[in-house]
Amino acid sequence: MLRATALVAREEPAFRLDVAGDGVCLSDLKALAHELGVGERARFLGRVHDVPALLARASLMVLPSLMEGISLTLLEGMAQGLPIVATRVGGNPEVVVEGETGLLVPPRAPDELAAAILRIHRDPALGQRLGAAGRSRVETVFDARRMVADYENIYKNKEF
Repeated sequence: MLRATALVAREEPAFRLDVAGDGVCLSDLKALAHELGVGERARFLGRVHDVPALLARASLMVLPSLMEGISLTLLEGMAQGLPIVATRVGGNPEVVVEGETGLLVPPRAPDELAAAILRIHRDPALGQRLGAAGRSRVETVFDARRMVADYENIYKNKEF
């Protein structure tokens, strides 16, 4: 993500990145941000307790995972109506429909990640369309009540 941010910032100097999360790699990530010249553009938030407030300020969500299950992070972003840029790994393609609710890129490809970010950043109508479709997908496909009903039907019909 930081390497992609450096590429995006070359074309869009006003671009800013908020990085949510904490962990053993945080100091290395901060050092890399400064090494890449994006230390002023990347804000490391640490552990975030008010995720809805953070998402409400965002214009898009990027999840550049190398491995992933069904990401609650993606579902939270989509529920907020954010367009998504994510890597095509694990469960991400089950959550994000390419070109419909977001854009998927290969892992470890900062140039493609940057291109996807720029595509949404430069086309607000596209971002709005992807975000609205993502919210609708969460409400219809990933709604907890619907999932419980689906599980109940499986058990009632002994489809296991």
